[in-house]
Amino acid sequence: MFGHRSGGDIVALADIRSGSAAVAIIEIGTPLRIIAFAREHLPLEKRSESALMSGVIQALGVAGDAALKEFATSSAKHKRISKCICIVGAPWTQSIVGTADTHFEKDTTITEAIVNNHAQKALTNQTTIDAKNLFEATVVRVLLNGYPTGKPVGKKATDIHLYALISSCNEQIKAAVEETLHRLFPGAKQIAWRSSARAVLTALQEANAPATCMVVDVDAEATDLLVMHKGALVGRDEVSHGVRSMTATLMPEKTSEETLVLIDMLEKDRCDSDTCDQIKDAIARAEPDLAHTFGEKLALLSAKRRVPEQLVLIAPERIAGWLSQFFTRIDFTQFTVTTEPFIVSTLSLANFAALPQGEARLADDPNLMVACALVNTEYRS
Repeated sequence: MFGHRSGGDIVALADIRSGSAAVAIIEIGTPLRIIAFAREHLPLEKRSESALMSGVIQALGVAGDAALKEFATSSAKHKRISKCICIVGAPWTQSIVGTADTHFEKDTTITEAIVNNHAQKALTNQTTIDAKNLFEATVVRVLLNGYPTGKPVGKKATDIHLYALISSCNEQIKAAVEETLHRLFPGAKQIAWRSSARAVLTALQEANAPATCMVVDVDAEATDLLVMHKGALVGRDEVSHGVRSMTATLMPEKTSEETLVLIDMLEKDRCDSDTCDQIKDAIARAEPDLAHTFGEKLALLSAKRRVPEQLVLIAPERIAGWLSQFFTRIDFTQFTVTTEPFIVSTLSLANFAALPQGEARLADDPNLMVACALVNTEYRS
């Protein structure tokens, strides 16, 4: 475990999901330190989009107030919160990959102007996201002569291929989140906006995850599917199934919370035989429809290039075990590069050497873990 080197900036981190909102107050150091944290979950029940949005904004306010209350009793309470970073996930953000490439007639020194020009081309080449609703646009990968490089400027190449992550955001929720964050953190004059897709890409690099993999990021109301190839995001889609709808499909006669408890008991072999049989039967009945739903999205993602068989799962702990088995057991081989079943791994705190290994709040909240990996990387770079 690292000793903490303090004295760094104090940063507010907000994480806006489809069924929860969280606020962490972090001290930048080696490793970073979570001074205060709160996540407010909405009850897992069906809502209209407007009701869901209102609930998430209210959850943000509650989580923020709780985090500030904890911060006020900490040893860092006299320090100013200098910056606010806000990560917004599906279904509130939409992210795509823009690309631009050039073949030069001879070896050419790559300048900052060349990189910026290709970044602009990547933005204008895509037609999915309206520039008026642009949420973020950032270069995520540059290949020179087919090889990735983190520092292209100054190097010589005959070919350059640039990937940019381009995102839009629901304007209504962004405005409401911004208003709430300015109330919570008036000292942080600017908010740095990030999509959950960008946070996941950064976290994968921090975790030394396979550079070519499929990411399944499961939240309360939606699931993000990200396809990575040699460290670049090359495909993205969203499944409208999340934890709530999955559990409702499994056992419609029970609440989602009750079903999650039963799934957890089954995974830990803590249920009696009748209860275990009941859950197993429910899973067997529900999985074909769930497989069909994911299969439709995988068909779209694999239309041009089959998806990697390495699958990285980001999901709440109580459902991660079942979903890991689901993606391993169900025959999705027609969509994978090797025509072999998915090889599933889950992100855990042990994957992040630069994060505090003894921090239980990180271990228990995969979305906080991903968010902190993003903050750590951005401050280090």
